[in-house]
Amino acid sequence: MYRVMLLTIVAAVTLSAQTATAIATLRQSAEQKTQAWDSLAKSLEGKIRGLLPCDPKIATAVEEVNRASDARLTAFSDYFRAVLAETSARSAVAARFLDYQAHTGTQFLETEHAEGVEERAGIESQISQLLANPGRKTEIGEAEAALREVAALTDQRNLVMVQQSVRGDALNESLRNLVSQLGAAEAAIKALAAAHSTEADRWRAYYVARLARVQAECMAINPTPAPRPRTGAQ
Repeated sequence: MYRVMLLTIVAAVTLSAQTATAIATLRQSAEQKTQAWDSLAKSLEGKIRGLLPCDPKIATAVEEVNRASDARLTAFSDYFRAVLAETSARSAVAARFLDYQAHTGTQFLETEHAEGVEERAGIESQISQLLANPGRKTEIGEAEAALREVAALTDQRNLVMVQQSVRGDALNESLRNLVSQLGAAEAAIKALAAAHSTEADRWRAYYVARLARVQAECMAINPTPAPRPRTGAQ
């Protein structure tokens, strides 16, 4: 019973190959997008150096870096979301197994052991009643031997129940440790995802401000925007 349950737990809380591959793919995508952004960000100043403030190439270059930044931030958000979902699912599975084992499994063993003790006491009572009857010693001897054999089997069964109870306690402790570890991992990933969200907001605000600065520098030297080209007949 416990071996099957333990194997089921291990299978349930272990990442499937498909899930592990999907998460690894998300992380690889996020790292690749980060490298692309980093390359564009490092070359930005070199691209716009020497250009006049109102040159549209400046805004185009900043927007390109902004798009790359947003792509890598979104990719990491997707990655953290997938890791958190998987960790939360594993934590929930472990918690359900712990609840089942702590209630159903423990209750079953306690009931079986109590019934075994009661059965053993009943056998001893029957043996005592036989020994109290001095007549028909041959038949009594055969009945006593049969009852003592049943008593021995009951003792073995009760011993097994005690051993399983000990194993059940060990399994409960292992499950509690697993639930605790997964809970800590889930909390850590949530904190990391929250920190990433805050950092993402800062980067997005930075590029919004950077584009606003480009426009402000242009307006400083050319406060009147260029007229739009006229279309259609007069």
